[in-house]
Amino acid sequence: MNGEILSIGEQGYVMLVVDRRAAKYGSGSDRDAYRTEQARQNVKVWLDALAEVLIKRVADLEDNAGIDDIEATTAPIAQNESRPGARIGADLPATFARKVRSARIAPIADLIADGQISSPEVLAVVLPQITANVHASGLTNRAERAVFSSLYRSFQRRRSLLLLDLQSQVRLEELPWGQALVERRESSLKDAVVAREVLNEIAGLSLTYFPHVQLPNSLIDEMEHLAQTAQIDAPFTREIAADIFTGRFTKTFERAAKIAISRYARTLYGRYYELPEELPRVDLGAYCEKRTGRRHSNWSVASNGLIIEQQLILTTHNLAILLATLDLAHLDFGDLSCRSFQWICQRQQVQYRDWRAQLQMLKNTAYAWRQMIVFLSELDASQQSEAWGEIEAVFSGQSEGFRSRLGPAMIGLRNALEHRPRDADGGQIFLGWTLDRHPFAPPTTPADR
Repeated sequence: MNGEILSIGEQGYVMLVVDRRAAKYGSGSDRDAYRTEQARQNVKVWLDALAEVLIKRVADLEDNAGIDDIEATTAPIAQNESRPGARIGADLPATFARKVRSARIAPIADLIADGQISSPEVLAVVLPQITANVHASGLTNRAERAVFSSLYRSFQRRRSLLLLDLQSQVRLEELPWGQALVERRESSLKDAVVAREVLNEIAGLSLTYFPHVQLPNSLIDEMEHLAQTAQIDAPFTREIAADIFTGRFTKTFERAAKIAISRYARTLYGRYYELPEELPRVDLGAYCEKRTGRRHSNWSVASNGLIIEQQLILTTHNLAILLATLDLAHLDFGDLSCRSFQWICQRQQVQYRDWRAQLQMLKNTAYAWRQMIVFLSELDASQQSEAWGEIEAVFSGQSEGFRSRLGPAMIGLRNALEHRPRDADGGQIFLGWTLDRHPFAPPTTPADR
């Protein structure tokens, strides 16, 4: 490394990598002996031959449609498929079968539970295959429904862009051919009910399996389209990038903030984040600046991030909208809050060697913390006490260094639960953005993580 001497921590990291490789692959001599023995063997099954059989099995399937019969696609080699290296009865390798299963057709709930849909972003990619038919259901002509469904799926696959001055990308109904189809749709109570049911299911699945993840813009787009078809007036808001923030929010954000404040002003969430009883009759951007004590800046991304985060707090970034307008009372909010906290603990104790990755982690864990408090606020006093006990039990099982670092945030939340001032006994608020070193940032060395 250009004559530089590795630090003790770096030496330990290098040795850890070497030891792990040796544990997995053995020493160089062990590996040579293994390869020599492989060369002597009479291998009767070749991966490339099995791959050719699998490719032939899926060749006639429709592109982008998924695999309906997984068992038939991953079955042992049949007599009419046998060839050198792919003898009759040979099983496909587990890696082949795993890739095939990742393309299976199944209910979204099953795909999420199996881990094939691993995030809300992936969920948003899959959704248009379902929602396209929902949005096209108002068209009476079969050919028009097929065209609209195909157009909708293609439109949703385009790259999402964040634009300046509160501008948005071109919408499907703004295209001449899209507008013509949209105008031919006939609204019906049945279509609205179906769209509402799909929206309920998608929102419930996202919160159940990814309670710690702030809803991404791509998924919000799908939810907004479903809400429109369901005839639900819901002011969904998108996340704004701090580096292009202009200091202003649209009226949609103000509507969302009013709904969130009316729902949470007198709850745990309102006490912790010190929400007003009602949204002041001033510009929302100016009010967020007042809450941070900072002004919008064309050069300070961190200052802009502080202001945007206050907007996220005031609006709950769509959680209040979903919980106020949809039938989500069946969700186990105590479990959601505890799992959100478990994720926070896990992410906070990962070693990040890149400062950018650490800043991203701090922002994401702060957002997960905010969602955790929303879930806690949906519980009554006794349920909150029970959920808080579970959260404290998780916290007590963490490393001493981590407990010392996150302790002030836990005190601040406990104070809010007990209707005490948030900053009593050293309590602090957990935010994702700061102009200085983050108070809950992990140390630069792995000690006491």
